[in-house]
Amino acid sequence: MIISGTCDLPAKALFMNIQQYNGRNDCPNCEIETKRIDNHQMYPFLDRGSIRTTEKTKTYAKQAIETNTPFLGVKGFSPLSLNLPILKDIMDKRYFEHHKLLVHALTLLNFLSTDDEMIELSRRLLFEYVKRYEVLYGKKYMVYPVAKAIRRQESTSGATLTCGQRDTGQLGLGEEVLEKTRFTEVSKLKDVISVAGGGMHNIILTNDSCVATFGCNDEGELGRDITECGEATPGFVELPARAIQVTAGDSHSAALLEDGRVDCWGAFRDSHGTLGLITRKKEDTPIEILPNIKFLKIASGSDHIVLLNNTGTVFTLGCAEQGQLGRVSVRKLDRHSRRGKYQLLTPEQVYFNIKKNIIIRNIWAGSFYTFTKAGNSDLYVSELNNYNQIGLKGCDKTLHPKVSHTFSRHRWMQISSGQHHTVAVNDQGQVYTIGRKEYGRLGLGSLCEDAQELIPVPKLENLKCIDVAAGTAQSFAVTNTGTLYAWGMGSEGQLGTGKEEDIYEPELINSKHVKDAIVLQVSGGGQHTIILVKKPHSSLI
Repeated sequence: MIISGTCDLPAKALFMNIQQYNGRNDCPNCEIETKRIDNHQMYPFLDRGSIRTTEKTKTYAKQAIETNTPFLGVKGFSPLSLNLPILKDIMDKRYFEHHKLLVHALTLLNFLSTDDEMIELSRRLLFEYVKRYEVLYGKKYMVYPVAKAIRRQESTSGATLTCGQRDTGQLGLGEEVLEKTRFTEVSKLKDVISVAGGGMHNIILTNDSCVATFGCNDEGELGRDITECGEATPGFVELPARAIQVTAGDSHSAALLEDGRVDCWGAFRDSHGTLGLITRKKEDTPIEILPNIKFLKIASGSDHIVLLNNTGTVFTLGCAEQGQLGRVSVRKLDRHSRRGKYQLLTPEQVYFNIKKNIIIRNIWAGSFYTFTKAGNSDLYVSELNNYNQIGLKGCDKTLHPKVSHTFSRHRWMQISSGQHHTVAVNDQGQVYTIGRKEYGRLGLGSLCEDAQELIPVPKLENLKCIDVAAGTAQSFAVTNTGTLYAWGMGSEGQLGTGKEEDIYEPELINSKHVKDAIVLQVSGGGQHTIILVKKPHSSLI
């Protein structure tokens, strides 16, 4: 496939839709015209040769199409579809039809201008392409390309903004700033591609795969020495390899590395106090989880971690009091059971059906919740359900995974849970909420009741959303145009509205640092919120 590989010169010319490698204006980088000497094409030396640019190439391509003649070596646009006629009689029909999905999607995205319908069609084509990949090529070739598709990781880097309370430096704005009711930039962070808000700390991932933390460090959740820059100023964590995903809980942090290893630090807590991490104590620096197992994605609840490996198997560790581990019986939920902390802190496999081999495709975690999506689109849940926040009828808690038929009706892009509610966005960009109504966390208005079923948020029904997040009792949604909506508890300024009051329906965040920016990602903490934005006048490419 030309999408990932190298080309010889003839193939490169075809790929870029320029003249053959021995043509007059064949260089992909400059516009120097070659001269033929002794049957060889040569480039004469020019002190100030003209360099090709994207805009020039677009102009030349347009002119070439209008005149049906190459212009300065450019034959036209490069939609990649030119390679299909060549492959049609060479590739097996199944592989050819599969490859067409990719080419069609990239063709749509390579036009000079695109609209929402084209982008949505491209998304569906690429989804189907990834879906068929394993069937044709096997699991062993699915490790990181598919993993990136299921992780919330931006390909565009940007700036980090925070709002809310700074009890322990979680705003990253220095020791003197105690509160911000509007989003403010954390100036010391650059080129960020992912953010995760914990209880009172944050962890971020940069474009060069480095990890930084700031905020509370009582349990070692920053994973670094704070003697130099303190807690309120972002500092980098030393890891054994490049990171590709980060997560945060109340008092722990975790990072998925590019080689499939997972490191974590900090501690889990339960109703008795500090529980420990992998050992019976807190960890001030990163420690590896399950060496020799390669993982695709990780997710953090308040006090537990969920891991998905490259064979579709799920492992959990941490506090089990609300059933969030999905593998511990009722007699062993407490640390004072016969096996004590060992069964809780040792990562062990979660089993979904003893009669079937269930392959898990995606995972999400919330405060006391674990969501797992199977290959057959069933969505399993194991956690607290006292407000029906996981969509199971007739039970307050489930200790082992059960299919939530309420959630299984949709294909979810993102699921996030607070203390007693869940907010989710499906593959059509529609946002739903379920669970407890207090403080407006459901976004259904001040007169609504607790939601026993997933209910679309009315004020967002005409918008297409790409990301959602839940804090303790607050919710957020990011649209495909880069706008941010917030609702729920706002008593600590965590909604970013500029006020300290609850909001019962989604409100557009239009403050100084947000209104002209493109919001890429949002994450809700305990009493604070962190977002990733592309600032105005910055290229998205």
